[in-house]
Amino acid sequence: MTPYDRYFLSYSSPKLPLKMVNPLGNDEIDNRNTYFGANFDNKGRLTLVQQLVYGSIELSHQYEYDENDNLLTAEIKNADDEIKKLWFSPDGQITRQEDLDD
Repeated sequence: MTPYDRYFLSYSSPKLPLKMVNPLGNDEIDNRNTYFGANFDNKGRLTLVQQLVYGSIELSHQYEYDENDNLLTAEIKNADDEIKKLWFSPDGQITRQEDLDD
């Protein structure tokens, strides 16, 4: 299993990157069937979030940022292992998207 910096119960955000909410302690994830594991870079930006359901990764987002902390790319993998990569302009608009093979 991937080691995570922090755990969360959910997220709230209509756009990317996801905004993680309801932090969980390491001891709280043992009693949960579903939760999110997240990693952050040294600037505190979310770089990886994975939804775990009964120990399996059901959803995964990986984010890259530009030098001005704007979202540059998002790679999203769903429960069917379909991967979509999105590229963003500095103002947060999707400029390109591509379906990737796993």
